[in-house]
Amino acid sequence: MKPRVIVIDDDKITEDICAEFLEEISESVDFFNNPVDALKSAKLNPFNIAIVFMDHNFKNKSGDIVAYGSDYISDFKKLNDTIKVIMISGDKSDETLRKWFIAKADNCIFKGDDCWSKVVESSRDALREFEIRENLSKRRSKFLVPEPIKLMNMVGRSMELEKACDMLIKAAPTKHTVLILGETGTGKELSAKGVHKLSERKGKFMEINCGQYNNNDTTLEAELFGTEKGKFTDVSNTIGLIEAANEGTLFLDEIHNMPMRVQQKLLRFLEDGSYRKSGSTDIKKSTARIVCAGNSKLKDLVSSGDFMPDLYYRINRICVELPDLNSRKEDIEVLAYHFLKKFGEDREILI
Repeated sequence: MKPRVIVIDDDKITEDICAEFLEEISESVDFFNNPVDALKSAKLNPFNIAIVFMDHNFKNKSGDIVAYGSDYISDFKKLNDTIKVIMISGDKSDETLRKWFIAKADNCIFKGDDCWSKVVESSRDALREFEIRENLSKRRSKFLVPEPIKLMNMVGRSMELEKACDMLIKAAPTKHTVLILGETGTGKELSAKGVHKLSERKGKFMEINCGQYNNNDTTLEAELFGTEKGKFTDVSNTIGLIEAANEGTLFLDEIHNMPMRVQQKLLRFLEDGSYRKSGSTDIKKSTARIVCAGNSKLKDLVSSGDFMPDLYYRINRICVELPDLNSRKEDIEVLAYHFLKKFGEDREILI
């Protein structure tokens, strides 16, 4: 995009002199004899304008003042606040300066022998800033995130990640259990949170990592289903995550590490939404939606007998496999930029 320089002056001599000085530094210099026509032109593409030089007093053929340049500064700035607007006028009165100051002109240049060097210098500065913004914009456009990936609050541009996110978005408003497969660091937790957010479920998002219980089925069962004090137990009454996530979403991470006894109890819940607290005979109900995450070896655990086939098919109603970084190498640069930018924001450094 070539940057434009706009000169607005009803004096033909000023136009000719500006043309002589500016044609060496800019390929696009446009001249107008009034601000109204200049604004109409600027509205067609306000983002390719680097600088506007504008006279103050605009007169009709009778010599009467019909417009003041200061009244149009805000109109140009509203189109694009990066446009530099500079007064170039022979009117050196305090009143004129006050008007341009109040209107927030970027600079004031009075017509005279040395004014044209200032015009050239101001133009070069504005064109240099324009070029910097353009280069920065081009760099940032490389890191624009496709809408499905953005909705899932993930980072990347690859087709593989976009397809996975698109499937998650389509799954979100349904009532089906979702199984998210992927290696460590592929974004399974982010995906689960995205599914919950887009589902518009009224309840909370709760999560638990099944792998942190080291096959301790009693503790994991209590965490999921809660406990109730009975005649023969010393446990206290607790609310489990399935109850806490009623009308919401329960995310079961590393479900491949879930002990067999807890698998059986989870299967019962997925069949009809009913469950019993540990130590209780009472049947309770919950509408918690289950989202599971595991690694790609989950199916092998079914074959080896370490994971219940019925449970696998229950949680596998909608299965989304997140691609690892090896299969989306075009995202490496995007991720690097994301973390670099976050590092800068945390330390209040502009990157």
